[in-house]
Amino acid sequence: MKKIDRSDPLITFPCHFPIKVIGDDVQDFYHATESILNKHNQNPHPENLKKNSSQKGNYIALTINLKVDSQKQLDAIYKDFSGNDHFKFVL
Repeated sequence: MKKIDRSDPLITFPCHFPIKVIGDDVQDFYHATESILNKHNQNPHPENLKKNSSQKGNYIALTINLKVDSQKQLDAIYKDFSGNDHFKFVL
């Protein structure tokens, strides 16, 4: 069995990385998503977006496949999504 070297990065950049955000299915959710993506110069192609609604339609899960260039960029995107009240979960 190969021993894992903890100094090796887990992600090789640049790469495409999926981020899932979950929140209330309201217009502000979409505006907040667009605002954060624009702040980080992200304009994902519609093929890189996957939308799932809850059974009753109250919640939305949006998976966004982003092209990220560094761990710093990825951390900043996560921080902005996590710090916004429109998002219940960021995965």
